[in-house]
Amino acid sequence: SGIMSKRNRFENCYKSDSFYVQSKLLLLTLHCPLLKLLWSSSPQYTAKLFAEIKKGKIEPDSALASSVTSFETMYSLNVETNKTFDFLLRLPGVNRKNIRELNSKAKNFFALAQLPKEQLLQTLDKDGEQLYNL
Repeated sequence: SGIMSKRNRFENCYKSDSFYVQSKLLLLTLHCPLLKLLWSSSPQYTAKLFAEIKKGKIEPDSALASSVTSFETMYSLNVETNKTFDFLLRLPGVNRKNIRELNSKAKNFFALAQLPKEQLLQTLDKDGEQLYNL
């Protein structure tokens, strides 16, 4: 009985986490229509999709890929054409006036996602609410 109740709690938690992730992805695609996502219900099918997409293409450059995740990179490159900068500007509440202040609080996307609501409000004023709700 104890094992079954733990299993049910785990399954319910997993289902709600899955729904949470899917709803956040939906919001992200609505706010960033140029963003391309590949979503699959199974890791095996996702691997097959990537293999199919990757056929005939060169291997990605890991140094270049890791540099794109850094906000600092967008200032060292041509800011107008940088994909990171462009992506940030598509996030709700982020604009050219507050993006540098945001960069001082979060050096990458992971750090941005971890910022508490109060810090986003302090950094972006009322626009922080929009970004936090994303």
